[in-house]
Amino acid sequence: MLRGKALDLKELVRPYYLKWLYFHLAKEHCPPEFKRWLEYPSAPLEASAEVVGAAQTGLADAIFLPMNDWHGIRQRSQQLARAFSALGHRCFYLNPHLGREFPRVYSNHDRARLSLLEPRIAELHVHLRREPVFHHRRLKPPEVETIGDSLLALLRATGSSGQMSIVGFPVWTDVAVRLRQQLNTPIIYDCHDLLEGLEGISPDLLDQEGELLRAADLVVFSAQWLAQEHTSRKPELAAKSVVIRNGAESQHFEAVVRNQQGGPVTIGYVGALNSWFDIEAYTAAASQHPEWRFLLVGPLGFTFPKDVFSGHKNIQLIGEVAYQDLPKWMAEFDAGTIPFLIQPLTMATNPVKLYEYFACGLPVVSSPLGEVARYSDLVYLAKDPAEFVRQLENAVAENDPVKRAARRRVARQENWISRAETLLTALRNTETRA
Repeated sequence: MLRGKALDLKELVRPYYLKWLYFHLAKEHCPPEFKRWLEYPSAPLEASAEVVGAAQTGLADAIFLPMNDWHGIRQRSQQLARAFSALGHRCFYLNPHLGREFPRVYSNHDRARLSLLEPRIAELHVHLRREPVFHHRRLKPPEVETIGDSLLALLRATGSSGQMSIVGFPVWTDVAVRLRQQLNTPIIYDCHDLLEGLEGISPDLLDQEGELLRAADLVVFSAQWLAQEHTSRKPELAAKSVVIRNGAESQHFEAVVRNQQGGPVTIGYVGALNSWFDIEAYTAAASQHPEWRFLLVGPLGFTFPKDVFSGHKNIQLIGEVAYQDLPKWMAEFDAGTIPFLIQPLTMATNPVKLYEYFACGLPVVSSPLGEVARYSDLVYLAKDPAEFVRQLENAVAENDPVKRAARRRVARQENWISRAETLLTALRNTETRA
């Protein structure tokens, strides 16, 4: 009870404190994604048809209720939205910050807007009075009503005649259920993380995941281990679930050619640096090969020790880079790495970076994750820091054009368009069984 009252008070004060004081005094601490959406053309919901255009006959609109902001690191939800768009579907992507991304504190003039991100992909911004952090608590009934009403208004204004809700995080469960009650919109739970292994997820949202699993018409798991973990707890899920792994936008990376200009051997990593990153393995490799260069391309997690590599001058923290710039960095790599600690969270992961490394033809040195071990003939698996160093040496020494071509071939096959098509087929099969 005390925690709830403290959170209520914090949410009442936070919008004014952040927008009137903190972000003005410490502009570098304002998340960049809070501003990026303002670069796109937008309109109030009543004019949203002019923003997104008409639907193609017979193609359902995809409503994405995601875990991540579109304007952050490009992840599964953004890639699936682009794939659905390429197949002709309109996509409506909810910004999960619920008003925190708006430049002003809540007003009647800023309740909801639609912005056009790409052809057939539009982002819905709904401004809630408390501007809650979406992974801190469940939504309250009036908040569910506000988001649901905004979605219904958007669908009416754009002449939507059929939809599917692709839910990436349990906080949106009640919103998706409301859409199904109003419009018979099927609910797809795109389960792509073991939520209990993530930091900062409130316990009531972990409980709400159980409600979402029960409510969903189709449950999509991104990894076999993740599917087995959930279906072992709830065997009834097996009848309405399917494994649809991540993939690569292979054409984005296939032009990568190793930048061979007599520079040092370069070991690369692309992705967030967080608690699951094997610091010991990386520092062991950097110590044993001071002549090598180690590039870590991606943002630092809040709990990641920022000075942990300070004693290793050959380890460079590049920070977050734009998706369109990733090929430029990967052109520096002699080998890509997936140095994850073995724990339930990582075993439940199907790393997007694996397919992106493959699209570049790169040898990959990885912890023995189940999803990576599926390609044991194309990767180098390492169970501890000493083996990580040895496998890096093997990967750097590799000179096998057949393997390089095989990796690129895998990336072309395991693409996001095929993932979206598989999801649509699974949904049709579910509806047929119903």
